[in-house]
Amino acid sequence: MAEQGQQQRQVRNEKIHSQKVKLDNAASLPPGTWISRRDGRLYRSAERGSLVEVRSKELEEFELLSEDPYEPDEHARLMATRANIRPNF
Repeated sequence: MAEQGQQQRQVRNEKIHSQKVKLDNAASLPPGTWISRRDGRLYRSAERGSLVEVRSKELEEFELLSEDPYEPDEHARLMATRANIRPNF
């Protein structure tokens, strides 16, 4: 059972960095755990999320760290580092 969980985490880590989006409103992010490539801030977007609006003057690039919006912070930091983004959370 523990081996299966470890395999799932490994597959999940291999899938990271496959999706990038540019938006001017972080509230429009698809579900998942996202990081801003500009400042390393973490954004979590769930299907029925409570993030109302985070706007910027310019388009901001976000990278998907995990499809799970509840990914533990420790894992998200590791994934951000692997994507050459300095985490700011």
